[in-house]
Amino acid sequence: MKVLFIEDQPDAIEPIRKRITRMSATSEVCEFNEAKDTICTFRPDIVILDLASSESSMGDMSGCEILDFIWKDHFCPVIVYSAYSGRIQGNEYLSNPFVENIDKGGKTIDKLCSTIEMFRSHVEVIQEAEQELRKCFAGVMKDIAPYAFETFSDSGQRIEKIKRAGRRRIAALMDEPLGGDAKLAPWELYLFPPISNNIQMGDLLMEKGADCNKPNAFRVVLSPSCDLVSIGRKPKVKDVLVAKCCSMKVGLKSTTLWKTKLDEMEGDLPRALLNQGYQGSIIPFPALEKHIPTMAANLRNLDMISIGKIGDKDSDKEFHRVASIDSPFREMIAWAYMQIACRPGLPDRNTLKWAKEIVEDIGEEGETTS
Repeated sequence: MKVLFIEDQPDAIEPIRKRITRMSATSEVCEFNEAKDTICTFRPDIVILDLASSESSMGDMSGCEILDFIWKDHFCPVIVYSAYSGRIQGNEYLSNPFVENIDKGGKTIDKLCSTIEMFRSHVEVIQEAEQELRKCFAGVMKDIAPYAFETFSDSGQRIEKIKRAGRRRIAALMDEPLGGDAKLAPWELYLFPPISNNIQMGDLLMEKGADCNKPNAFRVVLSPSCDLVSIGRKPKVKDVLVAKCCSMKVGLKSTTLWKTKLDEMEGDLPRALLNQGYQGSIIPFPALEKHIPTMAANLRNLDMISIGKIGDKDSDKEFHRVASIDSPFREMIAWAYMQIACRPGLPDRNTLKWAKEIVEDIGEEGETTS
């Protein structure tokens, strides 16, 4: 584990560096005007950031600017270890568990070291993810290079091909199933927070200011993603088609599972629904703690929302995007809606009696042929 101290008085933190060395960590020290270059070359796992008594003593970059740089270009846990830690502003920093404020002083060294140790397990996960990405990228280069060099004599075109194809292949490789018996957790169908800046089919919307534990506050986007693109052009539609959400109990009551198999299936009732991903007009959604409740979307209970009324969490729009749905679950939502919207409507029939007749007919046919 690599720890970087950004400090205007390097000699003052030598005792702490020695203690960190005993924690099986390597450390470097740099002053404020060297911070950006050192972060890029040393690539620390944790940064311990001092704030000088005056901005002028920091050189070209202030402590807050360094924190901005780390946040945007080299994200890692940051411990603001300073007598002036109150200068750090912004909810995105103060509310993030990877940013810790500790007042500088001899009495807080133990807290500093315990915080570094607390971050260790998180750092190891980040390192593991980076190694996996590097391994994926190496495989991608091996696969793409022969085609790129055979096809493009111009080096600029070749590099562009490798870059663009590489991005696509890395994304596809990361979607491969985990090894062993590992199965996707229910919440892994969510991309939280949403990655794309565009509204997409399957996005979960919530009414602004609503209780996130209330399913009725949520909507599921059904409009095709290609019609909703707003980056670089105007969306093709003015209104977004959405399905309203309800509790799982309300959703299940509208399915044939509830009507015909409740007593028979008992505790296994939801599994037939979950294995297929939808049942009739009902799509189940798992809970994402503190953000999304266990709920169902009803593809027969629709609404239209003006695209201008949908924004991100911090906007003043009437609805905000809570999460996107990852592939292939997004495609499942599209398919489920097509089953509802594109089939001819049929009157209610006594299908139970018909089903019994089919079963009896099959049985009689079996006896005859045997």
